[in-house]
Amino acid sequence: MFGEVGAPVWFELTAAQPSAAVGFYAEVLDWQASVSETYVELLSGGTSVPGCADLSQGTTGWLPYFTVADPGAKAEQAQALGGEVVLPLTTFPGGSCTIVRDPDGAVFGLMRNDS
Repeated sequence: MFGEVGAPVWFELTAAQPSAAVGFYAEVLDWQASVSETYVELLSGGTSVPGCADLSQGTTGWLPYFTVADPGAKAEQAQALGGEVVLPLTTFPGGSCTIVRDPDGAVFGLMRNDS
């Protein structure tokens, strides 16, 4: 089910101090960090587990992403239903995503993975 439409596909930690957060989770969960110019990917046994980003996405804490066919269209639908777009549609190598807040304040991502 993981990665099917409507199912969780990715998790991300947004933190004020990503390097401190990465160090904490590396110790607690035995994760390793793969650092690129713009992003930190956390690995367990060589497999990507979550990512870690700074607060520029407008969220803090753990953020689940759910698989959708068209993140932009689903974000518009969420907005029409009383939600709020926190991060507009963003493309990345292999897909696209957006972050929304539901009417009760819960924040989550919508992602299409093309790879």
